[in-house]
Amino acid sequence: MTHGKENPIPMIGSMQPGVFLREHWQRAPLLVRGAIGDLAVMPGVADVLEIACEDAADARLVLRQGEEHQMESGPLAPARWNQLDETCWTILVQSMEVWMPQLQALRQSLGFLPFWRFDDIMVSVSSAGGGVGAHVDQYDVFLIQAAGRRRWRWGGPVGSLRPNTALRQVEGFYPTEEAVLEAGDLLYLPPGVVHEGTALDDGAMTVSVGFRAPGLSDLMSALADVAAERWQDDSEGEPRFGDAGRTPATDSNAIEAEDLAALKELMKAALDDDALFLRAVGGQVSLPRFAPEPLDQPVATDELDALFGRGGWLERWAGSRLFQCAGEENRATLCFDGVSAEVPSAFVTAVLSSDRIDAAAWRTWRSEPSAVAVVLAMVETGTYGVVETGED
Repeated sequence: MTHGKENPIPMIGSMQPGVFLREHWQRAPLLVRGAIGDLAVMPGVADVLEIACEDAADARLVLRQGEEHQMESGPLAPARWNQLDETCWTILVQSMEVWMPQLQALRQSLGFLPFWRFDDIMVSVSSAGGGVGAHVDQYDVFLIQAAGRRRWRWGGPVGSLRPNTALRQVEGFYPTEEAVLEAGDLLYLPPGVVHEGTALDDGAMTVSVGFRAPGLSDLMSALADVAAERWQDDSEGEPRFGDAGRTPATDSNAIEAEDLAALKELMKAALDDDALFLRAVGGQVSLPRFAPEPLDQPVATDELDALFGRGGWLERWAGSRLFQCAGEENRATLCFDGVSAEVPSAFVTAVLSSDRIDAAAWRTWRSEPSAVAVVLAMVETGTYGVVETGED
């Protein structure tokens, strides 16, 4: 059976999405037995180990000895596997949906959640006894047991983070729940829940579908970036603090309350600038974890004319993030891999409905300057790659 938009993989059993969102999403853990009956979409252990050795892979090896864990960052050498026979180990590989696009079916089955909240799909493979220790993070995560068994313990107070660890391990783990997950079982955990998984079998595999939420610092940094870009060539037009008509300072060493209020209003005005705010948010939430490789030089329109004339097309990078925000008068903002641009809403609909831009689509929008500019930009950023006839 082929999974995809037409045949989604059930993830939350018989529970209705509205019930899940109301009672569990960002609120409470949920254990679903037999959530996925068809595991054909899942990778094999050999696939994961092979990908972990790729130069571009975001991979980690975690070795466990008692309560201590040692982490090695990838890429990992194939010879390393021969040294792990007597060790409790775990391999973690991020962004597996890029390496194995069929895993996108897992995200698509959670279509009641907005795609912009999706982060990536991580796969962990462990020997018996392997794990990464009790840890906490700020992700919503659906933990799917793809092979073997893993004992999960979760809940309880959140202890302080252990020093000098990239695994976000916590001190003093006192779990309130425990369950052994077998192949096909699923455990949803909201952000901030301490959890620990320990493999009970060699080759135990967990597939984690993670959802991220931007922090205030992320959004403020993005807003500062787009503000700087907007006014980099127009310093005279940039909104600026003004204090005409002020009264004499009572303390020349103080920032007075009315000045703070005026500065706050200046910053609030940036937030109230819908175009500026949308560019900042759209750019930030569309940043890919596994970014495509940008081109070294710009692409010309006639180059794409020639490509489509030869029967070629543009194919979307598996790790790209594309979203849209509706605008006014048949316009919309298309957000792609950290960039956002206003284009006709019909163009956005066409782009988001397919992973491919072919000659027919190009002819439709060839006379629309904003659409052409965005297609060129998406090729230059690597959001879309060029496919010549015969390469499919």
